[in-house]
Amino acid sequence: MAKRVTPGELADRLRTMSRDYQEAAVRGLQSAAMVLEGYVVEAIMDTKPEPPHNTGEMARSTGTNFTPNGAIVSVDAPHAPFMEYGTRPHRPPVAPLADWAYQKGIIDSDPVQVTKVAYAMLKAKGEAAVEPRPQPGENEEPPEAEDPVARDAMIVAGVVRGIEKNGLAPRHFMARAVDRLEREGVIDREIRAELREVGLREPGRGNSRGTEL
Repeated sequence: MAKRVTPGELADRLRTMSRDYQEAAVRGLQSAAMVLEGYVVEAIMDTKPEPPHNTGEMARSTGTNFTPNGAIVSVDAPHAPFMEYGTRPHRPPVAPLADWAYQKGIIDSDPVQVTKVAYAMLKAKGEAAVEPRPQPGENEEPPEAEDPVARDAMIVAGVVRGIEKNGLAPRHFMARAVDRLEREGVIDREIRAELREVGLREPGRGNSRGTEL
């Protein structure tokens, strides 16, 4: 059933509709941002061949902050930019790589012992890696590779040399999550849902209030 309104009433109604529309659009963007946050975490966990997560810090640091005009999805872990964009060739510290390899199940030996031996191997080849402080065993001779610790140290030393030569490859977990969001039309879907909640139809199709001029 239609209702007649005066020009003044129409102006007030249009202002209200415009405000409702804008607020609904912002809520839709915020809903889409929450979906994106989940996609980012999934992308972090699903990266091949080695997901860029070890302790779970990067996934836990993913969050969404609402703003007056939408939302910001961010990953605040200190190493997140290096995982997203990669790095240039550089000399990494040995100890964190040994810990990473141990927690990933790549090596089985004590990472502290592996660090000592890997450092000795690198130094013996004239490829001393950067360490935050002098490492015990840095003057030791590299042992035989049959030793399990030595075998694991060779693996870690190989990772160090690979990063020295090639840097870290970018994982693009954020970029892949955004691509998925766009491919699945999440933003459009969430905004339309919010518009329906406030009783507005899609732009260009009039409004549901039955106003007659």
